[in-house]
Amino acid sequence: MAMCGRYLYDKSEQVLFDYYNEIRQRDGEIPDSAVDIIYPSSQVITLGANPEKEIVPALTKWGFTGFKPNQLLINARIETAREKKMFKEAFETRRIIFPMSAFYEFSVNKDPYTFSEPKHVLYVGGFYRMFNDPKTGQRQAESIILTTEPDEVVGQIHHRMPLLIAAQDVKKWILDDTFAFQYQHSTHQKLMAHAV
Repeated sequence: MAMCGRYLYDKSEQVLFDYYNEIRQRDGEIPDSAVDIIYPSSQVITLGANPEKEIVPALTKWGFTGFKPNQLLINARIETAREKKMFKEAFETRRIIFPMSAFYEFSVNKDPYTFSEPKHVLYVGGFYRMFNDPKTGQRQAESIILTTEPDEVVGQIHHRMPLLIAAQDVKKWILDDTFAFQYQHSTHQKLMAHAV
């Protein structure tokens, strides 16, 4: 797996609570799986553009349904996302952000670590597609997290990391194709590693 399959959404952080609360007030209840420790196939809080080009939070299911039974694709490499048939159109037209408190990675010895920037929310680049679930017949938004080469902190533990976007670049990532297509590496952030 290119990136450990979980991250932390701590809604005691004001910014993350505001996203959570905006969805709750607009759409009603939010599943418990959308907060705290987040796992693949969960409904998760992501940021995207509405028809008026405003950045708003919404729920998407983390993971693309694959071609094989029970296959779930949860991440894609930024270096090759536009070359893959399954990812190209979604990446080019429906980019989103996964806001989070921290992400998890495992060392080669399977020891878990969290990576975070104290007192700052992490914004991770991704994209989504609309998919008709053959089991339920329902249309749903499925999302993927993008990964990139690790920085010096994450690289000591794992060979990939989520594609971090600076807070001031969130809107550009979502709406500006030129910016997004040239964006290959995480912005420099002061990540700290913590053994779990």
